[in-house]
Amino acid sequence: MSNRRNLLLAVALLGLAYMAVGGLPGLFPTALDFETHPTLPDFRTVARGDVSSSGFNPLIGIEGPREAPAGFDQTLQDVRSDPCRALYGDLARQEAVLPIASFSDYYCPFCRVQTVKLGRMESELKGRIKLVWHELPLLGETSQLAARAALAAKRQGAYVRFHEHLMQSNFVATDAYLTDLSDKLGIDPSKLLADMNSAEVEAELHRSAALAQLFRFIGTPSLVVGRTVVEGTISDRDLATLIEDELNRLKPGWCAPG
Repeated sequence: MSNRRNLLLAVALLGLAYMAVGGLPGLFPTALDFETHPTLPDFRTVARGDVSSSGFNPLIGIEGPREAPAGFDQTLQDVRSDPCRALYGDLARQEAVLPIASFSDYYCPFCRVQTVKLGRMESELKGRIKLVWHELPLLGETSQLAARAALAAKRQGAYVRFHEHLMQSNFVATDAYLTDLSDKLGIDPSKLLADMNSAEVEAELHRSAALAQLFRFIGTPSLVVGRTVVEGTISDRDLATLIEDELNRLKPGWCAPG
């Protein structure tokens, strides 16, 4: 009886440890719960985790919380006609690399954790997956300024450095802060401030907002892994399982226009 009791206790403790760490990869494998996307039948979704959101409108932080900016309807139409191209650019036509589109906000705490996770997985699976970052500033004016600055830094080849720094820092986005950061990262602060309000940056924000509306994202972080939509956080184990499944689904024309 004593041995049986000890065995049951050991199993119970192992179960608690398993739940505490979110599961041990490969020990107790679980199937992901997929559903067909409600409006995009070529895509599927998995259960939503934690998100940061100020509501359901992806245009908040761009031109106000209610009214779509001029030309947005056309952007939405273009995105709807070829969502893969809008998500992944030229990666949508490749067959050997799995693209992952990440939608984030610099003031979203869950995004900070997930960004580190994604970067680590991209390094571990080098040549098999490729991250594509989308700015989705949903949490107010400072979120918008930070997103615009990162996209402006992209025009100087410094997007990744800018993105990583903002994701790892506690900051309030102001022109002075962004100028100082530009100096620190070795990019032209005057060009950065000018590009923040350029038509190119505006178009990129509109495209990401249109994608968020099309995929019905309610907040950040949100991912599209190949043709699977993930709203909110996802565990390391589930993300690794999903990536492997999507890699196995890659084939010619896997991401053709919808």
